[in-house]
Amino acid sequence: MECPLPKPSETENCGIVECPASWITGEWTECSASCGSGEQTRSVMCEGRDARGRREIRSERECRAEKPASVQMCSLGSCGKPQLLSNRVFEQNASEKKLTLGIGGVATLYQGTSIKIKCPRKNFDKKKIYWTKNGKRIRNDGNLCFFTPRNSFSQKIACLFS
Repeated sequence: MECPLPKPSETENCGIVECPASWITGEWTECSASCGSGEQTRSVMCEGRDARGRREIRSERECRAEKPASVQMCSLGSCGKPQLLSNRVFEQNASEKKLTLGIGGVATLYQGTSIKIKCPRKNFDKKKIYWTKNGKRIRNDGNLCFFTPRNSFSQKIACLFS
């Protein structure tokens, strides 16, 4: 069946008055999580054109249509069960000032040295990660800074998962 009327124009001329405002959306960001549930965001702006055809940002009240979502949920699959990232034993030398231990890693710090130790916690329940010093639990945190005085013995530091 053919329509008896001519096809409407796909563009609207605007040189006399401003064109109506409409929503313009940006690209979605990457998912905020590397596994499991996260969220994505994007910019959503109300935009119109002035009588000369130049784009301009308008008040949200000027966009008549429902505003598109600026946040959406995303899921990149199950995180899986945590695994020990390391069971490596680290022996500090005098020149090393920073160290990253995997979960299950142990470091021996010697007299008169200082070091900042990180324990990556990605894909682990952060509440179940803890540090030990010479076998005794000390605190839950991602990073530790230690100074071992000259008159002390070496100390064993570990990042563990319960």
